[in-house]
Amino acid sequence: MRRATLAMISVFAVAALGSAAARAQDLLHEALSSFPADTVHLEVSSPASLRKLPDYSSLRTHYLGPQLQQLESSLRTLGIHESDIDTLALGWTQTKRNSAMFGIAVGNFDTAAIEKSAQQRAIAPDKVAGYPAYCLGAGLETECALLLSDTEGAFGTLATLNRMMDAKNGSAPNLASDEHFTSLVHKANTEAAIWGVAKGAAASEWLGTWMPSRQDVTLDWSQVLSSVNAITYSIVPSSGDVKLAIRFMCASSNDATSLRQVLTGLKLAQQIAWQDQSPKIPNPFAATEISADGSDVKLSLKSSFQALTAAGAP
Repeated sequence: MRRATLAMISVFAVAALGSAAARAQDLLHEALSSFPADTVHLEVSSPASLRKLPDYSSLRTHYLGPQLQQLESSLRTLGIHESDIDTLALGWTQTKRNSAMFGIAVGNFDTAAIEKSAQQRAIAPDKVAGYPAYCLGAGLETECALLLSDTEGAFGTLATLNRMMDAKNGSAPNLASDEHFTSLVHKANTEAAIWGVAKGAAASEWLGTWMPSRQDVTLDWSQVLSSVNAITYSIVPSSGDVKLAIRFMCASSNDATSLRQVLTGLKLAQQIAWQDQSPKIPNPFAATEISADGSDVKLSLKSSFQALTAAGAP
């Protein structure tokens, strides 16, 4: 009897893991099919997995960017909470400084309660490809939520939502039609709790946001990555630790060799400066590994969450 029970538990556990992986792959397919072809930055995360971490509340405080914070606040107005979202795909068509964020969320949404909340706030729905879109302001750049089903929704400005539905319906090019971008996605660690692909200026912008640094030290990542065409990245938080892996796709193998040398030099200089200025604070870069592989450079970093936050990571 005990063996039978354990066998049933194992079957259900495998089924649950398979279901989570399937949902993540379904979301990725939906993002590639719906995001406009000029998307330069795609990020996919699994809030359902991250919520299981003991440090999740602190993790959210430090790693939730201003745009996501604003989105959460806007969605709460409609009765949509972070706990309702299992997986999330975010996109930008330019750098974050120059464009609004858009995306797709998969989870469990009470459409009747959302509609009631909108009515109570006198928010009349707009129609986008036949679906109700609730916009939380009157301006063109205001955030809107598009209800696709009880388990899926999209968000962005009204103009962006129309672009997304055009891409999904085939009346405009979607991100899946960009063979270079999809090849980058295939190189990414799509099983990580947070992973992404960024091209051009979006790559250096992301790196400047996520890499830990001292507040009194500034580094122009756009100069450091001047020969980099794109990056893939993955972030794997666990109990107390964070693993960060980045692959830099350079224009040539010579550029990759030069970038590896520059990053190695920055690592050594940082370690010397850190020991001199902050000897009692753990250095989050201590376990950084850098290597070159053809025209790619790989950087991996493992650090405790406490060290990252003490170092001034966002």
